[in-house]
Amino acid sequence: MAEDIRIEDPIGQAPTNPTGKGVHGKAAAAQFWDTNIARTESIRFEAHESYAAGMESAHVLTLTSTFANGTTMIVHGIFTYTIDDEGKLRALRGFWSLDQARVETA
Repeated sequence: MAEDIRIEDPIGQAPTNPTGKGVHGKAAAAQFWDTNIARTESIRFEAHESYAAGMESAHVLTLTSTFANGTTMIVHGIFTYTIDDEGKLRALRGFWSLDQARVETA
């Protein structure tokens, strides 16, 4: 991960991106992980399409996050990744909307 990592997941204002500007830097990325990813029991990635060009890639994905209480959240969107010249992740951007996510309770 690059020192200047930028995460916008999703792009725009959302509970995981309260300011709508994403998170910047490794410390903020660690906080993003602790707040949004670490509390899941599992996340399943289903790739539908993937494209790479230069130092970037874009993927049409369905992500299914399962939480300890059995609730699942299913998100379908486009996720882009950019790496720097050292091959480290520099940006992760998620094009999806919380309004379109599907939540299923156990």
